[in-house]
Amino acid sequence: MIGESGIVLRRRSALEQIDLAVVLLRADWRRIFVATLPAWALAAAISAAGWWLHPWLGVFVGVLLARPAQVPALLAASDRVSGRTPDVSFSRTLSASLSVIGNALVNLVLAALSTIVFVGPPIFWIRWTFAPEVLVLERPEAAARTRIGDLSTHGLGEAISARVWQLAIEAWALVSFAMAGELLLHEVLQLGHPFGSWSDGDPTPFYVLGALAVQPLLSIVRFCAYLELRTQREGLDAWFAVYSASIEEGTR
Repeated sequence: MIGESGIVLRRRSALEQIDLAVVLLRADWRRIFVATLPAWALAAAISAAGWWLHPWLGVFVGVLLARPAQVPALLAASDRVSGRTPDVSFSRTLSASLSVIGNALVNLVLAALSTIVFVGPPIFWIRWTFAPEVLVLERPEAAARTRIGDLSTHGLGEAISARVWQLAIEAWALVSFAMAGELLLHEVLQLGHPFGSWSDGDPTPFYVLGALAVQPLLSIVRFCAYLELRTQREGLDAWFAVYSASIEEGTR
């Protein structure tokens, strides 16, 4: 056991990692919900502005800007696993979000410049998999980009697995929310199809709602893959055991 978290760090299969992610999300969902509200509200407001220009632009912007909503869940999950009381205060969340957003902007520019090579963007996409964990949790004083690249290179299987699961879960959320929203408007509220039908390829704001709602789970799924990688490569479970023992000793 790791401190008071009740989480055992050990080798886990991909499905076990998903199960652990759900457990971690369920443990602190109230804290995560409250801390994520500002990011959700900002992304929804900008998406609504884009919707007035073109519905698909609003959907694209909303789905893209949903990513910062992953930060509170990452902070809560990392604190929970290390045996600390989760701290998702506004100041800590904002500081972590700014570091992730800054790195993401740089990486987007590099990806755009690499589009002349077809394989460029996918390589960058896999390489950045664990960037939030490095920037928010490890916070290296220098060579952060090297650390991010090393994790993805030496844990290529975990990086690809995390990305595939994230894609599958987010696609499921988008479709599920679109279906549920259309059912609510058409069958329950009897409002017809004000946004058309998602099955006919029409844009719907429920895509944005689905993207926003699923971000905390996506964050913790990636974090669990990060735990698996560091436990395999660096004995992170042993480090947490020593850390937990020192905390317990200090409280006596």
